[in-house]
Amino acid sequence: MEIGKKVKQLRTEKLMTQSELAGSEITRNMLSQIENGIALPSLSTVSYLAQRLGVSVGFLLANEDDDFMYKKDMTMKNIKKAFTDGNFEICKDLCLSELESTDDEIEFILSSCYINIAVDNICNGMLHKACNNIDLALVHAENTIYDTVSVRNCAYVLLAFLRNISPTLDCVEIYENVTEMCYTISAFENSFCKYILALQTLDAECFDSSIPVERLYKIHILSRIKISREDYAGALSILKDLINSDEVPSKILLYLSSADLELCCKMTEDFRGAYEHSQNKISLLEYMLSDT
Repeated sequence: MEIGKKVKQLRTEKLMTQSELAGSEITRNMLSQIENGIALPSLSTVSYLAQRLGVSVGFLLANEDDDFMYKKDMTMKNIKKAFTDGNFEICKDLCLSELESTDDEIEFILSSCYINIAVDNICNGMLHKACNNIDLALVHAENTIYDTVSVRNCAYVLLAFLRNISPTLDCVEIYENVTEMCYTISAFENSFCKYILALQTLDAECFDSSIPVERLYKIHILSRIKISREDYAGALSILKDLINSDEVPSKILLYLSSADLELCCKMTEDFRGAYEHSQNKISLLEYMLSDT
């Protein structure tokens, strides 16, 4: 981008008039000529304009590739902080709004953000949005040379889980028969992905009870262990404690727990309770599939 166009873009972004930017050092007419490419500023004028605009002289003089690197350097601190703090929506928005293009590192960050946003979507009962974000995670994973195996594995596990909930939930970017894929719990850092696999392996020891969300996952897995042993009364007691926990379970955990409560009530011949939990399950499912 030419220096004049950069100056004009920065000035308009900062809602400054030409007179405000020109100040006392140059005339508004001279600034207009610079912005329109009619006149080239001297080095002292470039330095003055850079100071007024809050950028470096190097940024105004840099070519287009250097523009990206400059903006990336200026934004990376905030991107890393948002990612480390788990603010994946903010991190994603910083990558997309502050940078006009991307590189391998930014594409990798975006793929990780989108897969974590998809997990949040599922937990909050926004299942169709989760599918969209899984797709976006895989698109960005294709655009980087960085290792994205963990992102892809999470995507496959999440989609297999979603397909078991409803056949209407699918992703454009995944063509494999993910229901036949198998992963070890230790392969995942994400608590929810570990939970999905723990539902199959009934491994409650992989969760840290000091972390509220993992404590709830562990409680639910313990109830599933009771169900596997046909101790439906014991499972019912655990599930009621889970539902009434001070730590409010996520929408998806409430849905799965309602389904288990329905089963346990049936097996203990509490048919009224089974009906009530069945209605709760249906209501939650309708809510989670309504975000189209």
